[in-house]
Amino acid sequence: ATVQIYDQPFVSVIGGDASAGSSFDMITGALAPISTAGIFSWNNGAPNYGGAGSQFAVYALGDINGFASSVGNLAQQPTGLSFSQDMSSTCADYESYCYGGNFGTVPPIEDYYDKFKPSSAAQTDQTINLSNLINSGTVTSYNFVPIGGTLIITPDEQIPAGTTVKVFVNGNVYIDSPTNGLPGIAYAGSPWSSISMVPSFQLIVKGNIYINYQVTQLDGIYVAEPTGASNTGIIDDCDTSAIGSEATPDQCATALTVNGTFTAYGVKLERNAGTAGNGQPAETFNYNPSIWLGNPIAPNPAPFTEILNLPPVL
Repeated sequence: ATVQIYDQPFVSVIGGDASAGSSFDMITGALAPISTAGIFSWNNGAPNYGGAGSQFAVYALGDINGFASSVGNLAQQPTGLSFSQDMSSTCADYESYCYGGNFGTVPPIEDYYDKFKPSSAAQTDQTINLSNLINSGTVTSYNFVPIGGTLIITPDEQIPAGTTVKVFVNGNVYIDSPTNGLPGIAYAGSPWSSISMVPSFQLIVKGNIYINYQVTQLDGIYVAEPTGASNTGIIDDCDTSAIGSEATPDQCATALTVNGTFTAYGVKLERNAGTAGNGQPAETFNYNPSIWLGNPIAPNPAPFTEILNLPPVL
């Protein structure tokens, strides 16, 4: 007999939901929801569903394949909060790992770029260090239309406490390999003494976001909106260059932790560190209060007056 042993890399979402299929509610013309958009990863299935999944709910207009919901919730089955359309024929060969069914729709996504980009004249830089975008203790917004179509950002400094950096780019963005011993784009100063000291980094791109394989941490909000052309609005988390050249499997054997959110027309999770066999995720998304306690994307938001938890709690 032949025994095959192979890794099953997976993604873990902690403190939030995962959703696929939403349309971008764009000023320039709404894109229709993608009825076939699904979530595909690995877990071990019943009874323990070890591997990929979300701590809370999972929504998809297409298939949910190998990605559990309600992970760690003893009051729910590990697929009890999985909401998808009817299982399609693509799930036929993997029926034990397809979850959900009969879910009708998902809400549209805000057109963050066209609604909230700053009115300042666009900068045309092709490369920039993160330190050049940081104005400590302030809220600063930038508007880029890079010559050549791609802006390369080098993470060379942490985002200080009390500092918000908003970067709007009409074009692609490549987050290059970090310098100065940093893991990537990261916040400094935690734990923070007050809400006003919570830092925020927001990258809103009309195009694609490519991430160097040596980046191991990204804090903040990352949005990639489609331009109307094919293969745009993509976040790809394991590349070697600004033209979106995918790294080798050996290079991608590095875990990525996102303390924040990815919002895109499509997300390619290419890391392969860890495996469902030992419970080590290749990608971990931590949705935490700093995402909405820090300055949101919309300018001059109304301040919070009260924060409550209301039922139902998933």
